Amino acid sequence: MKILEVVVFLTVVALCKADYSDKQKQKLDEFTSKCIEDLDLPKDSDLGKKFKYGQLKEKDDATKKFISCSMQKLSFMNETGSILEESIIEFLADKYDRTMAMNVITKCSKLKNESMEDKAAEFYDCFFMQKSFDI
Repeated sequence: MKILEVVVFLTVVALCKADYSDKQKQKLDEFTSKCIEDLDLPKDSDLGKKFKYGQLKEKDDATKKFISCSMQKLSFMNETGSILEESIIEFLADKYDRTMAMNVITKCSKLKNESMEDKAAEFYDCFFMQKSFDI
């Protein structure tokens, strides 16, 4: 019985540690807040929090624009809609395994779509579905 309690405790500890670093959180909060303001979204919008954790499931035009704006401000995507793989990998490497980040970023950046907003949304969905590490 003691072994089960130890295993449960260690699992809870590991899950609690699965989050962005303070530096990553600060950058995400700063730039998602700017996008909320730039896109004239309600100031109390929870899009920033949902963006960080892959919880943006509904992809209406406003959400796609928010994802695209956030990715551009974070330097994850350029103004022509190209995914900036190395920039995303560097951002994630602050807390997560570089190789695991590189694998998912490389796979997801190859997706094709016409509009910049659709590319951003498609990359976002792919990243959170395909990543092999917990955030």
